[in-house]
Amino acid sequence: TDIPFKTRMIEGDELKSRLKGASSDWKIAGFEEDSGSLDAEITTFVMAEYAKKIGVKIYTNCAARGIETQGGKISDVVTEKGAIKTSRVVLAGGAWSRLFMQNLDINLPTLPAYQSQQIISGAPGAPGGNVALPGNIFFREQADGTYATSPRIIIAPVIKESFIYGYKYIPLISQPDFPVHISLNEQLINSLMQPTHWKLNEVSPFEKNRDMVAVPDITGLDESLEKLRAEFPAFKESKLIDRWGGAMAIAPDEDPIISAVKEYPGLVVNTATGWGMTESPVSAELTADLLLGEESFMDPKPFSLYRF
Repeated sequence: TDIPFKTRMIEGDELKSRLKGASSDWKIAGFEEDSGSLDAEITTFVMAEYAKKIGVKIYTNCAARGIETQGGKISDVVTEKGAIKTSRVVLAGGAWSRLFMQNLDINLPTLPAYQSQQIISGAPGAPGGNVALPGNIFFREQADGTYATSPRIIIAPVIKESFIYGYKYIPLISQPDFPVHISLNEQLINSLMQPTHWKLNEVSPFEKNRDMVAVPDITGLDESLEKLRAEFPAFKESKLIDRWGGAMAIAPDEDPIISAVKEYPGLVVNTATGWGMTESPVSAELTADLLLGEESFMDPKPFSLYRF
C-alpha cells in the first residue's frame, strides 16, 4: 500500500516480549514499529525556544480581547497591552475559543471537557513503550524513565450552552466506547453569569479568569492505576509522582474544527483537537494552508466550522 506507516499485527512470543509481565494472555495486537512519542512538558518549551530563534514573538500573560476590521477584513488583534496590526489571525484558544467567537457573533459549537493525567516512576521489570489495552489501561514510557498513565475518561461539566446545542452530542455520548462522565457543579452558575459580549477597550473575561484550571479526577486516576498494576504487577513498585487535570474543547462529532471563518476573512480557527500533540503537526500544517490561502495537502471540508 501507499500508507507510510510500518504497522503490523503481532502475536505469540513477540507480543509477550512487548507486553512483558502481563497477567492476561493477549493473543494479538497492532504494533506501530516506527512510531515514537513526545514528552509534552519538555517538547513544548523546546518548540517555543526554536520559534523564538526563527523570529516568532511569544507573549505570555497578555490576553487577546478581540479583533478589529476595516473594509470587512481583519486589521488588528486587540490585546490587553495594545493592538497588533495584522490581516491574518489564528485562533487556537482551546476551550476559550467558543467564548472568543461569541463576541464576534460566530457560533462555535464546542463544549468544555477535562481530562486527568498522572506520572509514576519506573519499576524493575516494567514493560516499555506506549501501550493501550482494553479495559482503559494506558501507559507511555517517557524519556526520563517515568511513565505517563491516565484513564481515557472525559469529565464534561454542564454549562449554559449544554442546553442550547447539547442535543448535537447525543450520538457521541451514546457510543458505548466513549468514556464521558457528566458533571453538575458551579460551572453552570458561572456560565450563566459569564458575559458573551464586551468592548475591546474593556477588561475581557480572559483577563478576569486567566487560567481554566481543572481539578484531577482522583477516583478515575486511582482506578486506572489499580487496573495497570493488576495487569502489570511490576508497576506495584512504582511511586506516584504527580497528578493534574487539563481543559479542552470537544466538538459534537469529536473531530477537530480547523477552518477559515467566512464572516471574517483572514481568521482561521483551530480548536477541539482533543488528541493534542498527536494531531498537532497535521493540524498546524492544515491551519497554515488555510491561513495563507494555499491548496492543502488534505481536504479541509471534514473539519469545517460550517459542517454542523
